[in-house]
Amino acid sequence: MPQVSYLLGKTKRLVPCTILLMVLSSCGLVTGRETAAWLPDPEFSAQNSSLIVFVTDPLCQDKLQAEDVKLTITESEASVTITASVPNHSRGACKASGKSVPVQVELKDPIGDRILLDGGRNPPAPPVNDFGAVDMPILTD
Repeated sequence: MPQVSYLLGKTKRLVPCTILLMVLSSCGLVTGRETAAWLPDPEFSAQNSSLIVFVTDPLCQDKLQAEDVKLTITESEASVTITASVPNHSRGACKASGKSVPVQVELKDPIGDRILLDGGRNPPAPPVNDFGAVDMPILTD
């Protein structure tokens, strides 16, 4: 029985903390990040070590700014995995505007034959458009 009372004591402390966190989150005082979809610029070149990706905010598309976007880039011999995230906080009313912001990506090496993967998908996979279709650009040399 001592274990049960120990767990109940922990639960009693956990509930008020959870409620406080929910209240602060709804006020925009506690922030985190939300994974965001992205698509590459259709005119990028395989010879370049930089490209532009267009990031769409899943929460409040009308207020997203390029400086809000955080990119995590993992390069390997076979692929370049890009994970985009945006702030997750209360921003007031949002309109479904479908706006995306361009964000510059700098790679260590040219893209070459490597495939671009969206690290926000599980498992990482090529980026997709709003209709779920793979939307990979044609590489130009």
